[in-house]
Amino acid sequence: MAGYEPALLERLREKFASLTKATGLTAPRSIEIWDRLITLYSEPHRHYHSLAHLDAVLAWLSDALHGAGPASLTACDEPVLFWSAWFHDAIYEPQQHDNERRSAELAVELLSRHAGDLTTDRLRVLVTLIMATTRHQLPELHDFELAAASTAGAAAAAAPAAAAGDGASAACAGGGSATAAAAFGAAAPIVAAPSQNPAPATPRPQPEHVPLQQQDEALLQRLRHDAALLLDADLSALGGSPQAYAAYAADIRAEYQPHYGAAAYAAGRCRVLRGFLQRPELYFTSRGRSQHEAAARANLAAELAELEAVAREVQAEEGGAEAAVVEAEAIASSGGDNGRDE
Repeated sequence: MAGYEPALLERLREKFASLTKATGLTAPRSIEIWDRLITLYSEPHRHYHSLAHLDAVLAWLSDALHGAGPASLTACDEPVLFWSAWFHDAIYEPQQHDNERRSAELAVELLSRHAGDLTTDRLRVLVTLIMATTRHQLPELHDFELAAASTAGAAAAAAPAAAAGDGASAACAGGGSATAAAAFGAAAPIVAAPSQNPAPATPRPQPEHVPLQQQDEALLQRLRHDAALLLDADLSALGGSPQAYAAYAADIRAEYQPHYGAAAYAAGRCRVLRGFLQRPELYFTSRGRSQHEAAARANLAAELAELEAVAREVQAEEGGAEAAVVEAEAIASSGGDNGRDE
């Protein structure tokens, strides 16, 4: 692809081949999905949400799960986690507010056409993980329930649909994946507050032997466990060096400012940055916090101070403060890189 180094595409190709093999996906379906994703992530309006961002997210996850040292983490359903990473920004239009939903639906549409290991229940998990990137918050149980409707609608558009799984246990207790099944007994806690995102429990018995409430709690633990990994990988750029963060911020501006103008962009982006800084913690895993938290807060605060000055300056020169506020709301609601306020 023009504009990307051959080494980047080769890395992505190797990772994609490994993932398709892990989920029983073969040609020609794998080729169709690869071509679709590479084309989408190569769209000319993408300055940050590009193949380079996808490569960085996949690299962060690979290092977190398979890197050397005692700090390595474990995923509940590693193939589904990586598919969610591949598709999380598949649809990205800065002026639209439903990019995550459309990305999740595209994932289900494309992945449900083959008879591999991605059962309907595992696809529901995939949808839930992608949707968690909308506000970068850990999912609740109702998010998994809402994913059922999205999964059903997108799967209906694909033929043939994947065979249904054996209940929610298929999503986070193997579902045809030896990697996922082995992970449940070994996964270590990855967040400080168990009440917010406890470590995955051991494999649960068959549903008929476990009260429904306990089944739901175990499922929620596993959803949050893998969502924490995806969210920290997605926001790892916030904790880069000042130079790397400046490049990231410039790329985000290049995606949004042409649609909204300088004053509205500065005001909307300021709201996004304040939303991030008001959070008790930006990252959900111990690895994310130790590697990125301090640097990310310093970077966000520096950009906020700079943009607050720009916003005041531009509004003083151009006037139209009321219009800028309206546009700022649009930027904040569309994400400004997914830092939406609650």
